[in-house]
Amino acid sequence: MIERRPAVIVQVESHGDIVAALEFARTHDLELAIRGGGHSVAGLALGGGSGWLERKLGLACDGLLSVELITADGRTVTASEGENAELFWALHAAGGNFGVVTEMRFRVSDLGTTTLGMLIFADDRARRSCAPTAT
Repeated sequence: MIERRPAVIVQVESHGDIVAALEFARTHDLELAIRGGGHSVAGLALGGGSGWLERKLGLACDGLLSVELITADGRTVTASEGENAELFWALHAAGGNFGVVTEMRFRVSDLGTTTLGMLIFADDRARRSCAPTAT
């Protein structure tokens, strides 16, 4: 499903680097796959964004206020409810297929007191705890 041996890997540091990489790909008729830092979950906030707090705050894309992106032709565009609104809503559903996202702004939500825990079992106990039971 994916090309594990890309022809070119580009690490960008600026808008200018992104524009140059897009121009190079366009000139040489290359397909692109954009990956961000961290865990590189493609389009986490730009295609839903299911997470730990979705029951309380909605999906990640629900808190999105604006997106800055560089289009395939090298233009920098801002999309929000008030500016390029159709592009903004398309980004919610289709992820990063409209350009290289360089900035996202989110609504800040007050979580109040939040508690998170994890249950960890030793191997032998985990097998007993997770084994199917006869009904």
